[in-house]
Formats: sequence, C-alpha cells, structure tokens
Amino acid sequence: MKYTKVLLVTSSLFCGALVFSQEDEVQMVVADGVQIDTTLLSQEAEAAYNSGVTAFQKDQYAEAVQLFSQAIELHENFEKAYSNRAYCYISLNETEKASADFLKLTEFAEKKDNAFFELGAIQSEAGNSEKAIEYYEKAIESNSAVAKYHYQKGLENFKLEKYEAAKDDFTGAIVLDKKFAHAYNDRGSANRMLDKLNEAIMDYKAATMHDNTLLIAFNNLGSAYREKGEFDSAIKAYTDAINKDKNAYISINNRGYAKFEKGDYKGAIEDFKLALSVNKEYAFAYNNLAGAHIKLEQFKEAVDAATKAIQLDKEFGYAYYNRGVAQEMLRNEIEACEDWITASSLGVNLAETYYQNNSCSSLISE
Repeated sequence: MKYTKVLLVTSSLFCGALVFSQEDEVQMVVADGVQIDTTLLSQEAEAAYNSGVTAFQKDQYAEAVQLFSQAIELHENFEKAYSNRAYCYISLNETEKASADFLKLTEFAEKKDNAFFELGAIQSEAGNSEKAIEYYEKAIESNSAVAKYHYQKGLENFKLEKYEAAKDDFTGAIVLDKKFAHAYNDRGSANRMLDKLNEAIMDYKAATMHDNTLLIAFNNLGSAYREKGEFDSAIKAYTDAINKDKNAYISINNRGYAKFEKGDYKGAIEDFKLALSVNKEYAFAYNNLAGAHIKLEQFKEAVDAATKAIQLDKEFGYAYYNRGVAQEMLRNEIEACEDWITASSLGVNLAETYYQNNSCSSLISE
C-alpha cells in the first residue's frame, strides 16, 4: 500500500506552562483580623476608607473608587487606599488607572514588592512579557523570599521561549517552596522544551507527588514518556490522569495517540471515540480517528472522521491531508488532490509532495 503516512495531533493544551498571572478574585489589602494604623488619619479619611472597603465587598467598585479617592484626598499617602483603589480599577477593567496607583505606591510604600508584582501581572495580562519580567524582577529585588514572584517571572520567560531562564526561575520558586507543584510541573515543561526528557519526567513526578490532583502534571508526564518512546509508561500516566477525571478528553486523546505510536490502532480508535463521547466537538480526536482508520485500511471510515474534523475546523490542514490519503486509497483521485491542495495551503508541507507525486495538476486541469 503506497499512501499510508498519516498525521495525528496530540493536544498541546497540556504541554506548556500553566499561566496564573492573576488571582481568580481581586484581593483586598485589609482582611479579617488586620488592623489599620489610624494614628495619623483624620476621622473623615478613616471613615471614607472603611466605606470604600464595604462598597468593594458588595462589588460596588465605582462607588468604592470614589470613596478611596476621597480618603486619599484627605490623607495624601494613604497606602491601603491606593492599593485597594487599584484593585477596584482592575475589577472595572481600567488597568491604566490601576497601574498608575501601583506605580504611585512604589514611590512611597514601605514595602514595594506587591505593587511591583501587580504591575507585572497587569503587563502579563496585556501580553507584554518583557515589561512584566521587568516588574517581577523589581518585586524580587524588593523581596526575594516570595515564591510566586519567581514563578510568574518563569512563566513570562517560558512564553518568550527563554527556557533556560524559565527553568532557573521555577527552580527559584521551588527553593522557596519545596511543595510548589505547579513550579515542578512548569520546570518539567521547560526541560521538555530543552530536550531534557529525563529531568522533565523527574519534575512531573515531583509535581504529582506534591499534588496528586494536578491533572496537567499526569498528562505532561505521559507526553514526556511518549516522546522517549516509552509507550507503556506513557499510557499509564495518561490513565492516571483519566482516573482523576473521567471527562479529561485531552488525556484520553493523548493516550490514544500513545497507543497509535505503539502500533495498537484498535486501542487508539477506542480512545479517540471515548474522547469524542466526552466532547463531540473535539476536532483533534476526529482527525486522529481518521489516521487510525487509515492504518487499519478502513478508508471510508477515515473519510467520514476527517470530514467531521474539517466541519468543526475549516482550517485544520492535517485533516484535509488525511482525508486526501483515504480518498486516494478509495481511488477518488480528484477529491484526494483537492484535499492535498487545501492542506498544502494551510501549511502541511507533506501534502505538496503528495500532490506532485500523484500528478494532481493534470487530473484537476482535466
């Protein structure tokens, strides 16, 4: 059989770093049991501030801004009022104003590290990794003992593909917090990008040891084993992830991919179908299902699966390529050539070779 090379896709969603550049909820400076030093505050400033906190807690952010602003007017360097007003601005998606308040805090606050950290988080959310790193570095200069400062800096370096720097940052976080599961996981991902698979495996194992609910680490462990060609270990790691969450369709897809590479095409089909039973709109699994059907010479089934992938994602070049392979084996040569043309236009270079080798230009011109 001539045209049996297929292109499968393992999901990249769980292969890189996990970005937590901001907390899920905006944090207030004043928590239960924390006392405000009101020695130098006027009663009016203190009252406005406390009313601002109450408004914030009720999600009345615009009103809280006005009250914190009033407190600042009454007491120029009211540190907590600036900080909480900044968090209100974040809640209102007014990040420029939030940044202005955090920058002001860096001018007079006794402890500047949190303000620099939040400035970094704002830049990270805006996609400005270089600027975010600058602020995280300043946070670390102000207070090097906070693990999350090193960790967030590592995430930005990872985004910039500076994997050695990212690895150093994640290591810095781990030194400060030896149970920091996400830092182990993301250092593992940096090691994978550096082709240091043994080190990556050690890090992913450490991540799962410190947090046995961290699905991403089990999945990444499976991917590292798969890249080493240790398919049974990969399948076990993916299975561990699936046992944590029966609906983890990405892990199910990736386990199917490992079975495919092992040569267990029937087992791969079972997993791809299982992934689709969880998520019927998962184009990756349809494409991979097509590839496994091709290996078993089930070409009509392959065409159907690839077509479903294309219906879900019109720009899915690999699916066009695989459908073209199946069409060619069914002797639907014009349809195969049309699919390879589309795949090539979408960046699948191998499709151009198939197009040329099958004299597609003459077939289509006819």
